[in-house]
Amino acid sequence: MNFLDTIAENLAQQGLTEYTTGSDLLSVMYNEYIDFNGDVTIVFVQGSKATVTVSSIEYTMLLEDGIWKLELEQLCRNGLDKAFEGSYLRFTEPVGT
Repeated sequence: MNFLDTIAENLAQQGLTEYTTGSDLLSVMYNEYIDFNGDVTIVFVQGSKATVTVSSIEYTMLLEDGIWKLELEQLCRNGLDKAFEGSYLRFTEPVGT
């Protein structure tokens, strides 16, 4: 969430005030770039990291405090790169990370 909070803060500084927190961005990222509809075809676990393939889309899971969680940072970075594809905009590290 720190990563998304930083992006939201940078977007607000650029005038996109509808994103005030990382939670605001999380819902957008979830609706646009995360699709768990389909069949799980592969699960590969290596220590505290797992790759889960759902209908040919790979997701990374991390084991934190005994609970498997979706690795959001890379997923969000990939989503931003995809969103900017074909435009003159490029995603760089947000200020403050």
